[in-house]
Amino acid sequence: MSERITKITLAPPPEQPPVQPVPAISPLASWFLPPLFLASAAAGVALVLHGPDALFGWAMGAVFGTGLAWLAVSILFPPTIDRRCPRCGEEGVERLDRQATHGIHCTRCGLRDETISSFLLAEEEGSLEEIVMVERGRQPRPAASGGGSGGAAR
Repeated sequence: MSERITKITLAPPPEQPPVQPVPAISPLASWFLPPLFLASAAAGVALVLHGPDALFGWAMGAVFGTGLAWLAVSILFPPTIDRRCPRCGEEGVERLDRQATHGIHCTRCGLRDETISSFLLAEEEGSLEEIVMVERGRQPRPAASGGGSGGAAR
């Protein structure tokens, strides 16, 4: 119990400081959110207090229609993986480790950052199940055979 720590050794600093990813949407584009929330609250109060009953149906139709439109756009136009380097802006980003979902390496400028997520890159390149199971410390499931019953285990 009386042992004293005489020396603390810290890990060496990284070769390069981590690069912060650039936001997809400019922070200046969010100026319209507070007025939008205020207008929606005022419209809700006006609808509840003295709005016609048909207006409620139109408002609910607009809400559900917006959700369906968002779903259709998400299905018909899936996102593409951005392989541009955060430092040089060139298309050259690769995963640092094929068995991990974090860390990137740029083949153009040599950027190496172990902190940036490469989950989307791994998802594009193949199955994530094995990688995630290994990271969680579990064994991946065996490959499915063609002669199974096709149903759930009972």
